[in-house]
Formats: sequence, structure tokens, C-alpha cells
Amino acid sequence: MLDFSFEILNEHNIAIEYKYGSEFFTFNLYFKLGVWTLHPFQGVLLQNKDMCRLVVSDLLKHKEFHIMLIKQHIPISAIRTSIDLDPGEGRTEKNRVRSEMDAEPGAGDDIDIDDFIANHTLDELIEQEKLWLEDRIVLYKDILQKMFLDGYGPDDEDFSKMQTILRAYTETADKLNALLDPGHGGGSLRRF
Repeated sequence: MLDFSFEILNEHNIAIEYKYGSEFFTFNLYFKLGVWTLHPFQGVLLQNKDMCRLVVSDLLKHKEFHIMLIKQHIPISAIRTSIDLDPGEGRTEKNRVRSEMDAEPGAGDDIDIDDFIANHTLDELIEQEKLWLEDRIVLYKDILQKMFLDGYGPDDEDFSKMQTILRAYTETADKLNALLDPGHGGGSLRRF
């Protein structure tokens, strides 16, 4: 039996089965908002982040996985994981997100707005916002998944609020995608 197999579900979704030790684990590699994301599919990995990091790290080094990426024209540098592979820095998810937000223009930095405008197209700004939203979407999906595995559901008020937040981010990302659609005037290289 092979220790790696995959099935192309559609052009944006690939199911992966990977043998780690004597156990098979299932992953989903999906394309959304311009990014390929590798996500563990089984609750046993989602509940044990340390083991999940080991299995995902091993998969990312696996030669047959690399060959699949080559055949599907997916650069390995374009792949993100839905779990943090570097826990050793002592940074919490909250600190990571906050530091990323602080690096964004307009987050309290003294930036030269004229210089910023001169060096960025509107499309570049939209892409930057889409990437930020995609990170938030993945974060809230993971939170919801954890809550669900812990026994919370749509009847729980906090779970419902998290779904509302996720829905707001997803709808906003869809609206940004529409702005980049050539039929909606996107694709402009003009400075705004």
C-alpha cells in the first residue's frame, strides 16, 4: 500500500491521504482567495497541535507530495498551512495577528501617505486586504472547528457569534474579489 495518495476533487480542491508511522491521515489542499491552503481533515490531528505539526512537516518534505505539486502546477512556496508550524517562538496567535496588523500601513505608523499612494496600485491594496482577510477566515474556521469538536454548535450563543464573524469576513472577501473582476473595472494599474 502506498504511503501517499491524492484525489483531485475539482480544480480548487485536492484530497490527500498520507501515511505517518502506521496511521493514515487525510488532508485537504484547497485554493481560495489566491492561496493554496493545506488543512488536516481529522479531529485527532486538530485536537493535538504538536502531533499535527509533526505530521504536516513530514508531509511537506515528502517527495511524492512534491511530485504531485509539480504535476498540478502548484509551487510549494504558494502553500500555506492552516496550523502554525513554528510554535517555538512563544508567540500566541493573538500576538502574531497583532504584529501583522501593526505592520500594515495606517495601523498607527507614521507613513508618508503620498509615498504610499505613489508606490501602490489600487489592485495591490485590494490583494493585500484579501490576503489579510484570508488569514482571518482560516483563523475563524479553525476556532469554529475546535468549538465544534468540543461539543459546541449553532445553538450556542458564542458559536453563533463566531459564525457571524466568519460570514462577515467571507462576504467582504467576496466583495473584494468582485472589485478585481475585469467586469467591475478591476485590473487597473493606475494610482488612485
